[in-house]
Amino acid sequence: TFFGEPYAKHLPLHALLSYPFVNVFGYGLGMKLSSLVAGWGVLVATYLLLAKTLSRQVALLSVVLLTAHHGFVLMTHFGSADLLFAALFLFSVFAYTQAGDKKRCYLLAFGLAGFASLTRYNGVPLFALFAGHTLLYRRHDLRSVSYWGGLALGLGLIGSWFARNFLVFGDPLYTEYTAELSKESLGFIGQIVSNAVFYIQPTRNLLPILLLCALYGLWKYGRTQKFLVAAILTAWLLTSFWWVQGMRFAFPGYPILMGFAVMGLLDVCRTIRRPVLVGLLIVLTHLPALCLYSYGSCNAWFDRSVGLLPQN
Repeated sequence: TFFGEPYAKHLPLHALLSYPFVNVFGYGLGMKLSSLVAGWGVLVATYLLLAKTLSRQVALLSVVLLTAHHGFVLMTHFGSADLLFAALFLFSVFAYTQAGDKKRCYLLAFGLAGFASLTRYNGVPLFALFAGHTLLYRRHDLRSVSYWGGLALGLGLIGSWFARNFLVFGDPLYTEYTAELSKESLGFIGQIVSNAVFYIQPTRNLLPILLLCALYGLWKYGRTQKFLVAAILTAWLLTSFWWVQGMRFAFPGYPILMGFAVMGLLDVCRTIRRPVLVGLLIVLTHLPALCLYSYGSCNAWFDRSVGLLPQN
C-alpha cells in the first residue's frame, strides 16, 4: 500500500532491496547508495557477459568506457530502479550463455529473469528470448530438468505479482500504467517512430564517435553474435513504444552495445593506426557530457553562460 491505498504501478523488488539501505542511512542517502551498489552490479555483469561472449580485452575496455558514460554516472545518483534492473538483466543474459555448458545455470538465468521482471516489466521479454534461442539452437536442452525447473522458477517469481494484483484488484493484469499509456501515447506506430527519433540522437546514447563505432561493430560482428544483438533488442522492446522518453529506459541495452562499439573502435584503431588520436577524441566528447549530465554546478553554469542546449 501507499499512504494506505493499494498500489499497482511500480514493481516491488527495488523497494524491497533498497529498504536495508534506507533503514540504516535514511531515505536520501540510502536510496543513492542502493543505486550505487546496483551500478557496481552493472559493471560486474557487463564484464562477465562480454568476456564470455566477446573477449576479455573488449570486456575491460567496455567497463572503463561504461564507468565514464554520462547516463550511467547520472543514474548512480537517482535512487531509481534503472540500474538494479540493468544489473539483473545482464546477469540473467550471462547466466543463459553459461547454461550452454552448465545446465544448472538455467535455474539462475530464469530466476534472475524473474527478479528482473519484478523490477521492471521490461524483464518479461527475457523469457521469450531464452525460449526462442533454445528452440533454435539448443533444442536438446529441452530435455533438461534444470531448464524446465528454471522456467518454472522465473515464471513463479513474476507470477507472484500478478497473483497479488488478482487478490487485491480482482484482475491479474491490473496496473496504473495502462491508463497512462492510453492517455499519453501517440499510438503504437507513432510512438515507435517518435522514440526512434529521440533515442538515435547521439547525446542520448553512446555519443557520436562511440555510436558510429557501435554501428560499425554491429555491421561487422552482428551476424556472428546474433544472441547479443537479440539481447539488445529484448532490452529495448517495451521501451520502443513506451510514451515516456528518457535515456534510463533504454540503458539496459547500452552495456552490450558498448561491447560492439569497442570492437568497432579496435578495428578503426588498427586501420588508421592512430589510437592516441581516437582516444583523445573520445575523451573530448565524454568529458563535456559528463559535466553537463552529471554535475549540477557545471550544468547550471552552461545554462546561464552558454545556453545552446535545452535546460532540461
